[in-house]
Order: sequence, then C-alpha cells, then structure tokens
Amino acid sequence: MTDLGLSRQFLGIDIEQLPEKIRIGQRHFVESVLRRFSRGDCHVIWTPLQIRPSLEFEPLAPEDQQLYQSLVGSIMYLMLGTRPDLAFTISLLSKFSASAGSEHLVQAKRVLRYLKQTRDIKLCYRRSETSLDRSQGILGLRLGRGCR
Repeated sequence: MTDLGLSRQFLGIDIEQLPEKIRIGQRHFVESVLRRFSRGDCHVIWTPLQIRPSLEFEPLAPEDQQLYQSLVGSIMYLMLGTRPDLAFTISLLSKFSASAGSEHLVQAKRVLRYLKQTRDIKLCYRRSETSLDRSQGILGLRLGRGCR
C-alpha cells in the first residue's frame, strides 16, 4: 500500500479537507454532464423547476425517451452525492421515467441550466465548537458556495 495523502476526489465527488471543516462538491461531474448533454453554453437560471410546471403528456420518440432517462439518472447521481437541493425535482421527474412527455424533457433540460449556475455549491461539514457537541460527532451541514 502507498499513502497518497488526503483524498481529493472519490467517485466523482471533490473533497476539500481543512482542519475545521470538510467540503464536498461535484463541479467536475456537473461540467461533464453539461458537456454530455450539449448544454455547456446554455443560459443560466436560479431555480431547477418552473413554478407549477404543466407536465402535460405528449409522447416522446424512443431516442428522446432514452435521453430523458439518462438525463434524470445523471441528475439523480448528483442529488444523492452532494446536491440535496435537487431532491424534489428528481422525485417529480423520475416518476415519468417510463413514459415521459415532451414537457418532461423540457423541465429536465431546465435542471441543467440550474446546474450550470450552481455548479460550485458544496456541502460543508464543520467541527463542533463545544466539547459536548464533539462527543456526538458531526454538528451539521450547510449547502452553499463559500461555506465560510
């Protein structure tokens, strides 16, 4: 075995270990998903879903159905790793994986625009400040850009 030092990346998750906190994010994975789905130059937005999206059913072609499933799967991997802010969006979009319509694909592509805007968001785990909290393990997490 060879000691390579502190982990910097594991399964597509970027790890930053500091004495008082650990930050994890998936910027590189987000960028690879944007390239994979040809959304590297898309306009950015601040919300992953429209307010009250109308998910009317207009069947997709088989190749678009496969694109939709692949897109939702990629976003789900992000959500499970470091992006709990995508949980509601993925729960809504994944319900239609077997029979998505054109509006579902539009909403899934909208999530990519949101990801481009928020690709630097990281989860931050901080060390507890009091000795009482230290006995209970990790104090909590914070989702944000800087995680001061």
